Amino acid sequence: MGRLRMGRIPQLARVPLALLALAGAFALFTLFDTGNPDTGPDATTLSGAAAKQVDRATVRLAEPGLYVAPQIPLGRLDGAAFDRLRAQIQAHPGQLRMAVLPASAGREATAESLAAALHDKVGEDGIYAVLVDHSGTAELAAYQWTEDRPYYQVIQAVTDAENCCARDYPGLVSRFVEDSADLKPRPWATAMKVALVLAFLVMLGIAGWGRWRTIREVRQDTEALGRLAPEILDELSSVERRAAGFPAGAARGNDRLGHRYAHARVIAKQARTQYDEMRTLAQADDVIASIADFRFQAIAIDALQQGRPAPERAPFCVVDPRHGPGPFTHALPLDDRNPLLRPTGRVCPQCAEILESGQLPIPRRLPGPDGDWVPYWAAGRIGEVYMNGYRVASPFPPEELAYSETGEAMAGRPGTNLEMTD
Repeated sequence: MGRLRMGRIPQLARVPLALLALAGAFALFTLFDTGNPDTGPDATTLSGAAAKQVDRATVRLAEPGLYVAPQIPLGRLDGAAFDRLRAQIQAHPGQLRMAVLPASAGREATAESLAAALHDKVGEDGIYAVLVDHSGTAELAAYQWTEDRPYYQVIQAVTDAENCCARDYPGLVSRFVEDSADLKPRPWATAMKVALVLAFLVMLGIAGWGRWRTIREVRQDTEALGRLAPEILDELSSVERRAAGFPAGAARGNDRLGHRYAHARVIAKQARTQYDEMRTLAQADDVIASIADFRFQAIAIDALQQGRPAPERAPFCVVDPRHGPGPFTHALPLDDRNPLLRPTGRVCPQCAEILESGQLPIPRRLPGPDGDWVPYWAAGRIGEVYMNGYRVASPFPPEELAYSETGEAMAGRPGTNLEMTD
């Protein structure tokens, strides 16, 4: 059983990245998004009054502006209205040319055909509009002929103007000129905007969800730490009592036992400092790791006191790490209360003997999420943290310590992290 990993990367975090990639693809498409202008029909050959009216309009509309045929009654567009509308048309960004023609031209051709013929005659890109006077009711047609952007909302402007002011020529022309200056939406650009908005909303949701989860986990960790802290303190107190019984004084030369005493005292102080500064479960992991390291030092000290060499570091008993090293590998029998949880690993001789008899030794118990005392493997996050500290702790110095030529022990010699394996 290796070190338990508590971090998780939410798959939902990939969603905003995918949407941003989609928006980037839309942005590339917009470079090729030409769309289409509101282009009118091809020009046809006109005759009679229609041809004459278009020819006159062509001469007067060599430059963008407004032409009103002489046959249009003055009341339709008086002088003041004409001057105002012509100035408005000349200021149009789409090179607008508008001709107001009499009903005689409309009897021989539609307004659409007249606009196409006017464009053909003038021969310049731009917007061409023809208003045919039918006894005070306007028939309006307009199109944009161009190969270059920007494209304008010409046809929609015609519909809105006729619906608004078919019998009010100054109002109709002014409304058309104003509305036809609106740019046509670009489909891919619109799609890109939608994708960006979606990406933003999803990222906002992810950020909110992540913040909520962080707050929840912090609250849960705080509660879990509150349950685990007394257990850590109990073990730390035991460590400190044992360390207080070690002889004081600095070790000299190759005094291996003295160096072990000194090292164990340093670890005990380190564990106390870590405990006092403990605010998170990750810090609790560090405290337990220091306690585990001290326990191995204590085992080595006991061996040296008895004249035996210090043992190699071994994993602690999987039933209860306070039992010491586990030289035997066993799978614990199923626990009726937690049938899906059964740790496998090293066990101490006493627990091995109990397991050989078919019984379940008493495991290390910790307070679970509901407050009940349960085996550590059923204690949730605090169980993970507790065993993480014991299964991957600080390196345990081997028996053969390195010494300098003066006989002093070399400090800071790296060891090897050992993990419990099945």
